[in-house]
Amino acid sequence: MNNSSPSEEGLTKFHINSGLTPTDLIDHDQARKEFILILKNVRKTGWNIFINEGDPRLRGKAMLDFVLSESPVSSMDADYEPTFAEWMNIPSNRPWHFYANHVYLTISFTREPTLLDPQRPGSYLISYTIESENEHYRSYITPKQKAQWKSALLSHLEYLPAMRTKKESELRARGIKIDETYQDPPIPNLTE
Repeated sequence: MNNSSPSEEGLTKFHINSGLTPTDLIDHDQARKEFILILKNVRKTGWNIFINEGDPRLRGKAMLDFVLSESPVSSMDADYEPTFAEWMNIPSNRPWHFYANHVYLTISFTREPTLLDPQRPGSYLISYTIESENEHYRSYITPKQKAQWKSALLSHLEYLPAMRTKKESELRARGIKIDETYQDPPIPNLTE
């Protein structure tokens, strides 16, 4: 089994930071609208929402509530427009994950922590991380397993569906709707 390393694959991860607007300060509600526009444009260009294989397939406010209360590394729903109050409760660095054509994209924002008054302008930094499919899946593996990441990934991927099923059962019992139409992206070929 070929366990190619990042150095053999070329560019595997690219990280970009940008301001939300040309000026440093922006009204928080305007920041919300600008960020939602970014997410909409990403979706329009063909990026699919990515939900980690072990996370429940939630959408909308249900996913927002799950991320804020239970799993800060899970993906927010890019098709959901948070209200202003919800927006102000989203902590910095909560991710929105996407995939398209064997590439993964994560978008998040960071607020200036000294400018959190909702009645006064704030300052935002937007982060974009683009990863190759292999780099994305290598992140599932511990550093000790990186040399043989493909074989380690197989065993790791075996328990994620059970985690999802268990969490979805708990959520269904509480009356929360599961998005049965969501399909995970294909995993990389692990036998080459």
